[in-house]
Amino acid sequence: MTLETTLGMLLQADLARLDHPSFNTMFTGFSRRWQCQLFVKVFASDRFGKFSTERTVNEQLNNRVLMSSQLATGEWVLVMRDLPMTPLSAELTPELAQQMGSVLARFHRTVHLPAATNQPSMVMTKINGLRQAPAYPQLLKLQHLYESQLPVIETELRQVKPVVLHGDAGCRNYQLVNGSLVLIDFERAHLGVPQVDFQKLFYQDFAGDQSLQQAFLNGYGPLPALSSLTSSWLTFQSAVGILSYVQRLPDPEFERVAQRMLQTVIDQLS
Repeated sequence: MTLETTLGMLLQADLARLDHPSFNTMFTGFSRRWQCQLFVKVFASDRFGKFSTERTVNEQLNNRVLMSSQLATGEWVLVMRDLPMTPLSAELTPELAQQMGSVLARFHRTVHLPAATNQPSMVMTKINGLRQAPAYPQLLKLQHLYESQLPVIETELRQVKPVVLHGDAGCRNYQLVNGSLVLIDFERAHLGVPQVDFQKLFYQDFAGDQSLQQAFLNGYGPLPALSSLTSSWLTFQSAVGILSYVQRLPDPEFERVAQRMLQTVIDQLS
């Protein structure tokens, strides 16, 4: 049987596959078993960590999770109540940006994950996987510039109390549900420095707009102080992560976000 047929029988639902660029497979449909609309997220057998994190965070924040299980074929399935979600307006305002900052701050204060969820820096490993990418020589040069400063950077980062980062806090993962602004999609959540969660949002969705950035920071509240060196290192890590992602799921626009990040890093180091 196909995955869709297997799930349909298990959940007593007529499911439709969602067309969305992702490493996961997702479905929606009405379930006769639970008498509600479902959102079903299927993770490959080797993505248990992502599956477990998504389930854990949802269980802490809401009552959406209905069941979770592993199929005989190895995939991990998370079944949740679907929500009537409305995407953010394409036109962002400082007022909305401030709300977004408040929502992310609440997420950082509320969610808890075991220390094992901390993701150590794997920048060099990711750079090695980008040997065929046009940016590879530039990445290697920047990595060499940071190497002598890494003990200083790591010492500074150890002084910062880690929070659970959302891991993908872009506009697409902010949604309006019954008029309230919420975050969704938690599989990339992990422990880290708060500022890491701002990178993609500021460079991609806010496109460097200082008024939106400042409004977001006003909504977020106090942050741990970081040196310009450490701040640039966090930006560098984010850029490498994006380039690694687009190598597997090509996205020219997202790749340009990484290039803007790298230019910022170069300017800060020069």
